[in-house]
Amino acid sequence: KRDTNAPANDGGILSIAPTGATSNFIDLAIWQDQIQGVTANGGGSNKRVATTISKNVWVHITVIKNSSAITNIYINGVNQTLTSGGNWSYSAINTPRHQIGTSAGYYYTGLIDEVAIFDTALNAGQIYNDIYQPTSTGTNQTADLDTNPNLPTPIAWYRMGD
Repeated sequence: KRDTNAPANDGGILSIAPTGATSNFIDLAIWQDQIQGVTANGGGSNKRVATTISKNVWVHITVIKNSSAITNIYINGVNQTLTSGGNWSYSAINTPRHQIGTSAGYYYTGLIDEVAIFDTALNAGQIYNDIYQPTSTGTNQTADLDTNPNLPTPIAWYRMGD
C-alpha cells in the first residue's frame, strides 16, 4: 500500500542479487506510478508494466521468475504485459540475497504485507486463491499459506501482521 504522499518515483519493492553485486541483479520499483523492473548483466534494462499503482490502496503483486528471466508479473491477479516484448532476462543468480522494500538503496514509501517466496511458479488460479480466499480467522485477509490445499508451501513467508 503506497503512502498517500509517495512520489511518482517511489523506490524499491524487491531486489534479488548476489551479495555485493553491481551487475547481474533484478530490481522491482515504482517508477512514474508503475512497476518497473531493472535487470542487469553489466548493463541495464528497464521495463515497465502499463498498470498504474494507485496510492493509499492495497495492491497484490506476484512476480514469476525462472533461472534466467522474469516471465510474468500479476497485479491484483491480472497477468501484465511486460514492455519491450518477451521476458525480462538476466544471468542466473547463484546464492541470491533478497531485499524487501528497497532497490539499489531507494526505499519504498508505504506498507508491505504478506511476502511469500515459493520454489515453484504459481499459476493464475493459485494466485487468485492467495488473494481472494480469506483465512479461517477473519475476512479480507490473505490466505493462510501454510494450510491452503491449493498452494504449495512457501519456502519463506513473512506475514508482517494481518
